[in-house]
Amino acid sequence: MATTDKGSGQMFVLKIVRGDDMRRCPLPITLSFDDLLQSVAAQFKIEKNRIRLKYYDQAEVLAKLENDEDLGDALVLVHKERPPVLRVLLTELDMEFVDSDDEAVFVEDERQVTQLKEFDELEARRAQEMQEAEKWRQAVEEAVAKEEEEAQAKAQAQLAEVEAQRRAAVEALARLSAEEAEVTACEAKKQAAQLALVALQAQAAKEAEEKRGRLQAEAEAKEAEAMAAAAAAEAAAEAAAAEASRLEAEAAEAAQAAAAAEVQKQAAEAA
Repeated sequence: MATTDKGSGQMFVLKIVRGDDMRRCPLPITLSFDDLLQSVAAQFKIEKNRIRLKYYDQAEVLAKLENDEDLGDALVLVHKERPPVLRVLLTELDMEFVDSDDEAVFVEDERQVTQLKEFDELEARRAQEMQEAEKWRQAVEEAVAKEEEEAQAKAQAQLAEVEAQRRAAVEALARLSAEEAEVTACEAKKQAAQLALVALQAQAAKEAEEKRGRLQAEAEAKEAEAMAAAAAAEAAAEAAAAEASRLEAEAAEAAQAAAAAEVQKQAAEAA
C-alpha cells in the first residue's frame, strides 16, 4: 500500500458527487476512513452502513473506497495537487441488499459518473475563467494603480501649489498684520497726541482763565484805585474850589474893606 506523510498537518479537499448534488469540504490528510465516512454521513444525512464510496484510480477506473488502505492509496494519487482534491462518487445502498454480493446491487449510476466528469470539466473551465478573471483583475488593478499614481502625482502637484499659495497668503497676512500693527501704533500715537493736545488746551485754557481772572482782578483793583483817586481828586478840586471861593470872598471882602477904607480915607482927606 502507498503511504502519505501523516505528520505533515496538510489538508485535502474532498469533492463528493451524489447524483446532481456535489459538495466540497476541507479535511485533514491524517483522518481515518471511519472519520471520512462519518463526515460524509453527516453532510448527506445518510446512515454510514448505507454509504458506498468510489474514486478514480491511476487507470481512471472507479475503485472502491472501503478502508484506511484504500483511503491512503487515494490520497497518494492527489497529494501533489495544490490543494489536493479527492474526487469521490457516493452511492446510497438499499438496506435490503447491503449484505448481498450480487454485483447488480452495486451498479453505479452512469449518470453520476458522467456528472462527476462534467463537474471536473466545469471546475477546469471555472479555474480557467478565474485565471482569466485574475489576469483581467490584475490588468484593471495595474490600470487603476497607474491612474491612482497619476492622480496622486497630480494631487501632490496641486497640493504643492496650494501649499505655495497658502504660504504666500500667510506671508501676505503677516505683512498685513505688521502693517495693521504699525497703523495701530500710529493710531495710538495719534490718540496720545490728541489726548496731550486736549490736556495742553485744557491747561492753556485754565492758565488763560486764571490769568484773565488775575488781570481782571488787577484791572478792577486799578479801576477802584483810579476811581478812588478820581474821587479824591474831585474832592480835592472841590475843596480847592471851595477854598478859592472862600479866598475870593475874603479878597472881595478885603477889597470892599479897602475900598471903604480908601473912601473913608479920601473922605477924611477931603474933610
